[in-house]
Amino acid sequence: MNKNLQIHKRIPTKYTFVNSCLIGFGFIFFGILNSVSAQTTQVLFGQNRVQYHNFDWLYYNSDNFTIYYYPGGQEIGRFVWSTAEKKLQELNKQMDFHFRSQVDILVYNDINDLAQTNIGLGQEDYNIGGTTVFRDNKLFLHYNGNHRDLQRDIMKGLSELYIRQMMTGNSFGQKIQNAIFIVMPDWYRSGLSSYIGEPWNTNLDAELKMYFATNKKSDFNRFVNLNPQLAGQSFWYMISEVYGKDAIPNILYLTRVNHNINKGFAYAVNATIETLMKDWKTFYQGRYELDDQNRDSLSTSIAYKIKKRNNNEITELNVSYDGKYAAYAAFDGGFYKVFVQDLQTKKSKKVMKGGFRSDQYPFDKSYPILTWTKTGHKLAIISEKKDIIRITQVDMDNHKTSKNKILKFQKIHGADFINHPHFLIISGQNKGQTDLYLYNTLNSTTTQLNNDSYDDLFPRYVNWNGNDGVLFSSNRLQPELYLQPHDSILPTATLDLFFYDLNKKGTQLAQVTETPFANEKALGSYSNQQYAFLSDENGIRNLYVGTLDSLFIGKDSIEIEINELTDSATILKKEVDVYKLNGNNFPISNYKNGIKEAAITAQKSYLFFGTNKRKSYFYATPTLSEETLLDKKSFGLNYTSFRKYYKESTLHSNTSNKKTESVTAKVNKEAASIGKSITMDSLLTAEFKYTFESNFNTTIVPSNANVSTKIDSSKRVIADSLAENTIANNASKEEDLPPPFLQNTPVKSEVNMETTTRKKIRILPYRAKFTSDYVVTQLDNSILTQSYQSYNQNLGSYNFPNLSGMINFATSDLMEDHKIIGGFRVPFNFKGFETYIKYINLKKRIDKSILYYRRSDKINFNVQDANGNTLPYIYTGKTRSNFFETQFSYPFDITKSLRWSVSYRNERLDVSYTDEISRLLKDVKENWISGRLEFVHDNSKEVQYNIYNGFRYKIYAEYFYNANEKKSHLANIGFDIRHYQKIYRNIIWANRFAGASSFGPKKILYFLGGVDTWLNPKYANDIPVASNQNYGLQTSVTNMRGLPQNIRNGNNFLLWNSELRLPLFSLIAKKPLKSSFLRDFQLVAFFDAGIAYNFANPFDQRNSLSTEVVTSPTNPVVITVNYYRNPFVFGTGAGFRTNILGYFIRLDTGFGYDGLNFNKKPIWHFSLSKDF
Repeated sequence: MNKNLQIHKRIPTKYTFVNSCLIGFGFIFFGILNSVSAQTTQVLFGQNRVQYHNFDWLYYNSDNFTIYYYPGGQEIGRFVWSTAEKKLQELNKQMDFHFRSQVDILVYNDINDLAQTNIGLGQEDYNIGGTTVFRDNKLFLHYNGNHRDLQRDIMKGLSELYIRQMMTGNSFGQKIQNAIFIVMPDWYRSGLSSYIGEPWNTNLDAELKMYFATNKKSDFNRFVNLNPQLAGQSFWYMISEVYGKDAIPNILYLTRVNHNINKGFAYAVNATIETLMKDWKTFYQGRYELDDQNRDSLSTSIAYKIKKRNNNEITELNVSYDGKYAAYAAFDGGFYKVFVQDLQTKKSKKVMKGGFRSDQYPFDKSYPILTWTKTGHKLAIISEKKDIIRITQVDMDNHKTSKNKILKFQKIHGADFINHPHFLIISGQNKGQTDLYLYNTLNSTTTQLNNDSYDDLFPRYVNWNGNDGVLFSSNRLQPELYLQPHDSILPTATLDLFFYDLNKKGTQLAQVTETPFANEKALGSYSNQQYAFLSDENGIRNLYVGTLDSLFIGKDSIEIEINELTDSATILKKEVDVYKLNGNNFPISNYKNGIKEAAITAQKSYLFFGTNKRKSYFYATPTLSEETLLDKKSFGLNYTSFRKYYKESTLHSNTSNKKTESVTAKVNKEAASIGKSITMDSLLTAEFKYTFESNFNTTIVPSNANVSTKIDSSKRVIADSLAENTIANNASKEEDLPPPFLQNTPVKSEVNMETTTRKKIRILPYRAKFTSDYVVTQLDNSILTQSYQSYNQNLGSYNFPNLSGMINFATSDLMEDHKIIGGFRVPFNFKGFETYIKYINLKKRIDKSILYYRRSDKINFNVQDANGNTLPYIYTGKTRSNFFETQFSYPFDITKSLRWSVSYRNERLDVSYTDEISRLLKDVKENWISGRLEFVHDNSKEVQYNIYNGFRYKIYAEYFYNANEKKSHLANIGFDIRHYQKIYRNIIWANRFAGASSFGPKKILYFLGGVDTWLNPKYANDIPVASNQNYGLQTSVTNMRGLPQNIRNGNNFLLWNSELRLPLFSLIAKKPLKSSFLRDFQLVAFFDAGIAYNFANPFDQRNSLSTEVVTSPTNPVVITVNYYRNPFVFGTGAGFRTNILGYFIRLDTGFGYDGLNFNKKPIWHFSLSKDF
């Protein structure tokens, strides 16, 4: 090529977004066009899904479902299968609509396994226009220890699929059409699926009642912002109560036919949404005012302030045995802190924290579990971290802390110290079922007390006259523990209380409560003869006390066979009295709000009712005397309006697999007929003359009878046995010895149990199958790939892509472990083309991806001669870029990750030969190799579109090497920090701090100014680019509003962006907004300040900003003028954002200070993108 000629600059056209090229002295420098450099606001952060172990999925098919499970979850999968088939038929009848698609159900063993799934994981999109999402008929469920809750989740998931199919149809065309015309608010959709899937109950009623009690302006729209699902569920429940259940399918049908939810309500119930929202407030406010009449107050209680912030949720209130310390956990999203409060000084101390703040991932509020030893002041905290259960013991007396792992359970659902400092009674989950265990904290050994399909939850140690026992909640149908699972039982009843005698070591239980419409939770011993528990029997969760008494049932004969060593036998017949254990229970509180958490000591009861906006308290009430308790026995509770109606409407229907006669009524009836009862004390010391009968005719022989038994075939003998692991007994201290009932305990027998023949199914290993995720057709001018532009190709000006047409698509497998994303973009002048495809593998802990990107452009350029004069000719050429990149990400946890990438790109320029001059220009190829390492932290959450709370940042380092040129490499380091502070409701103050510095033989040129995706960009031609710096790459630094692009430049930069974001209409509206224009409308006030410079000091006079070189073509003298100019610039102004036709539009206007003066006229920035 002629060295006296060089390509000078591209000639811009109206619709091209190609880069200019420089050809001179035998070589060309150019780079890939599109880049998302780390200096723009469009930086990818994102939280992580961490796979702590691999999931080896298996599946089997039924008529309507494909059930996926993994080892340890086979029994849960079988339960889901049978329940889903049953509930599907109920929904077909209830909704008068036949579901026509096969449903995939993914079953997770617990919620922490569910949190590891990649389902729903996506990257942050800055341009949302033109997106059509294809949703599969897919559910993912988890087992939380309660099969009734799992049944509820199945029903809710199926309901959501039903609603989606009813409203959008089956065919592709119907889905596209209805997705465009039918816009369902989140409260409408999620509330409806929750209403269908979960009947209105006392827990929901109590949560809604607490909202009315703590909010003076308790209107529907405010509640939607706080809890859209419950708001919607309560709305649909009100519709069913006022207009009848048949109104709901009518509303859905008319909504679909008319493509409008307003018309659906108007035609079906003759009322507008606005009217129904007012009716919602009237309906519940009147109900709760009626329910609050004649209730107890807390005026005589001692209040203890809880250390919390905002609307933190409090869980696991627990008080030490002597009432000196109270422990509780405060939740903020998924993040929690454990506090211990001295009840005498009322001072609190944080002893533990854990979890993560996130609204994108399910988090487990059942952890941490707190329990105090029965002597001393040692607090045990059971939690789960990185899929490992851990126990932390904090001794408040000597301030020592010990930690250990518990490796023998999938999950722990409850724990309590027994009367021994090293033994816990645990509700533990294994292989999809929840059983009771004794756990030794010294050597981590366990003793399993039962092995059956029922859910045994929330155990509490109790002691009567020196005898040890456990009260626990269970949905079992018989007062008996089993030593092998029941395959034919679906344990979905409500939770009753049962008592297990640790001294007897048998399988017999005493049923303490039998309430088919209520759930109970044990609290522990109330006195030497009484226990305490919580029950919502009357519709409000209140405190109950009871005694476990025996009731004489009658006489029975028993055959006793005494086995001798000689195998001879003597048969004796004996008539014995038969007794039944029964709970004699009564309420001792009558509060208007339900008790969420409670703890009992010998002196006081500690009660927590729920959180308030600013302050929350738990209350201490004195333990009642025996005389007061006698008076309370005749004390009755008024049923709430909901509970009264619910009980009356279901009393005669077979909706429960429990007997509907209450324990108290049965005891009174049987006592009246027999007229004899004994106390608990005599029961525990009973001789052989007494036997005890359960509700299901099972006879138990006392353990002090050294005989084996045979009884009539109508009865069944269960041996006094306990299957357990061997527990080490080498402790040197007396307190380290196991309790007496665990010493020398034999490993005993099995129980014969009838089983149901299972339907033969074919179990297969999972193989990836791909389905469509979404298709995007949009106008776009964003930057596609993570790279930089070539400095020499662009001759000192940064070129944003012009507005173009783009199509993207995505597909993934069922588990969303494997994803394929691709697309292409074409400028409006059709002189270029971009395409890319990316494969993402999220299967294991390290996420991996491979990207291929290709771009081609036709460019126009001119040529300069040796004297720098531009020739009056325009030449053409074509650039081709091929970019390959492989990326990796190692997540440390949900919020933190280490990411790295290696990339290669090949650049080519083909010059079109049109005359003699163009033939002197040679085609050129270049090859670049680069690597990037970054650490990312992100605990932010999007509370409304473009409105965030939380904190995120990244620090990074990069290296680039040009293989076609010696000493052509550079390094770069930088950071990007963002914080979002809530001011009031969804008003936030957003701040961003960013900076970077490049160094080496080559450098990166940073152009400061403007905004991302600026549709009307302006360029500051009067700001020179340093000619004495060897730039290799370039990128843009934004935001700097009120000023043009290139207001400052250099190989270093620092930037501060500050914004106040106010979602105007959603803040002031008194009803949910249907219009996305109004719902997403936001006012923004901003201040931007920054600097870009060369050398180590921004005030160095060698910077191009402070230097001007004066030359003349007729005079060989070169004059260099140095003068001071403020290197800092800033801009301030205001703007708005909103959603128009699916695109998020930003319009800002600002005044800038360029170091000398403020702009006389504002600069307008119009763009299609979210904010940082």
